[in-house]
Amino acid sequence: MFDKAKRGKNSFESFDNAKLSNQGKKLLKEWKKIEKLCHINEVVNYMIRKRNREDLPVEYEIIFNLNSIVGVEKVKEGTNGSERTIRKPVYANEHKLNIILPNNYPSAMGGNPEFRMISDTWHPNIRANGKFKGRICQNDKDLGIKAGLDERIIRVGKYLQFQMYWANDTYPWPEDKTVAQWIREEAEPMGWVNAKEGIYTDNKVLRRIRSLHIGSGVIKGEKGISDPDDDNALVRTKIKVTKIDKSDKDNDGIKKDKNAGEKEKENDKAETSIKSDSKNEFKKRIIIK
Repeated sequence: MFDKAKRGKNSFESFDNAKLSNQGKKLLKEWKKIEKLCHINEVVNYMIRKRNREDLPVEYEIIFNLNSIVGVEKVKEGTNGSERTIRKPVYANEHKLNIILPNNYPSAMGGNPEFRMISDTWHPNIRANGKFKGRICQNDKDLGIKAGLDERIIRVGKYLQFQMYWANDTYPWPEDKTVAQWIREEAEPMGWVNAKEGIYTDNKVLRRIRSLHIGSGVIKGEKGISDPDDDNALVRTKIKVTKIDKSDKDNDGIKKDKNAGEKEKENDKAETSIKSDSKNEFKKRIIIK
């Protein structure tokens, strides 16, 4: 496992925010968030690979200590006359991600960070082989430029755990069609992975550094960012939340809802996404427009 002490001493205090450029302020903020993210997640660590003229990080290496699939091996099963070849998953427990921040980061004009796996992976949203090996599809259009590096790192971690993936041959399209086909035709039928049924390669909880509070509930993450509780879709789920008051009870014990007609109309506008987790318990997740 990666030794966090090898990262070296961070010196956020040595930077005077007032003397930094606008981009420098953003880079310092992202650095602090990555440091905090790794502090609360023992299985995520980082190293700074390159700094800019202001001595701020513009290239990171992220190390995930998670169980994930890094390839497949062909194995013959069955007896003579009824043999078949299947591709069984090969696993590893350390995975490396490279992050490069362009000069205009963050910007809508080509200023998205470049995320690329530099260790072997086998995931439908990460290119497994070829010239673009390691390229990760994070659906930048859906995430938006406001998504911090910490949120993107968490998403890659969930990819590696197979808690998130898109293997259907439809929009937003898998990055690696070969792996996507393997997921549909072999991995899910064999029960090796199945995000919808809560079958992951790793069940460790990856904690975000902040939560979005709505009323008495807590919704982790930002709107428009999918995770396992959103049916594993990498598309935005639009839901309108309507506050519903508790019904009164009359003397006969029959519940009467005041203004029931109005509330029924409001409730028709509400949608909920319900999914069974790995323990067959149900969670309800509400994501604001």
